[in-house]
Amino acid sequence: MIPHQDNAPSNPAIRSSTIHRAKGSQAQAVLVHLPKAQDINELITAWTDPHTNTATNELLRTYYVAFTRAQRLLSLAYPYSKHADITRLLQTNKIEYQLETTLPQDRPFLF
Repeated sequence: MIPHQDNAPSNPAIRSSTIHRAKGSQAQAVLVHLPKAQDINELITAWTDPHTNTATNELLRTYYVAFTRAQRLLSLAYPYSKHADITRLLQTNKIEYQLETTLPQDRPFLF
């Protein structure tokens, strides 16, 4: 997270923290790493189905904390295998996004 300051220096500090430690703080830009494809599946289910189970709801609340720390820019880093699912969710919900995708150099094609 890049802390927000009214008189921010030209070279702002970058802070790394867990979602739980970031609760209550704000930043101009936030990068959230979604490392597990299963977590992403559960998040998408929770976003699209109001009748999800308690554990999934807790996961959704946890990521809600992370996503709402951003004041101007939220970036998501996730496995490329989940790209189509996340893009579909954003488009279905008419959420404006900009896509930046970089495939690993050693695996230019993922099947």
